Amino acid sequence: MSTARLPLFLTAAVLLGGVGVCALQDHNIHLMAREVAGLLSQNQDISLLREQNRRLNAAAQEARSLREDNANLANLEAQVRLLKSRERQAKGAAAAFAASGGGRWDSSLLSDGGKQVSDYSQVDHLPVPIAQTPPRYPREMLRAGVSGQVVVDFVVGSDGLVYNSHAVTSTQPGFASAAIQAVNQWVFNPGQQAGSPVNTNMEVPILFAAGKGPSAAPAGNSWF
Repeated sequence: MSTARLPLFLTAAVLLGGVGVCALQDHNIHLMAREVAGLLSQNQDISLLREQNRRLNAAAQEARSLREDNANLANLEAQVRLLKSRERQAKGAAAAFAASGGGRWDSSLLSDGGKQVSDYSQVDHLPVPIAQTPPRYPREMLRAGVSGQVVVDFVVGSDGLVYNSHAVTSTQPGFASAAIQAVNQWVFNPGQQAGSPVNTNMEVPILFAAGKGPSAAPAGNSWF
């Protein structure tokens, strides 16, 4: 009987062992299922984070674009203000030129007007006067014994003629008109740069001294 019962005991042991293995496998499967569920949840969280990061990057890029647009707009506004200022200066110079009694006016010889204009301090050879008509002393000023000074700004063109003459300062309006009318008639050998004639911006003070008549007066490093 002992021998007969032995297979039964072995079978029961095998069955019990099989039940234990199944229970362990089932437990492991539940653990794995929970881990997979956790991983899926984490993956969803990562996807949400990625979407949030994408939106933040897009918002940051939009903010950078807005800042760049604002900077470009500010630059354009500054350029517009500069152009308007230059336009006002050009109109003022043109009005002063017209009030002086005529002469030659060339807007392309203004600052940034298109043609290259050199300052007298930049040329290799300064303009040399060929003909200088003296200013006429205003009769009423002469009778009254009034003296004064006018500083005239003008451009000696590459052709040796005077352009865009206007008074920078003047002690009396009558003196300014007389000085400019005279300067408009002056003729020069033009200034030269690298052996070629150039447009040269000049500035000369003209003195009106009662009893002596008007004269071009040197001042500092004057070209006279």
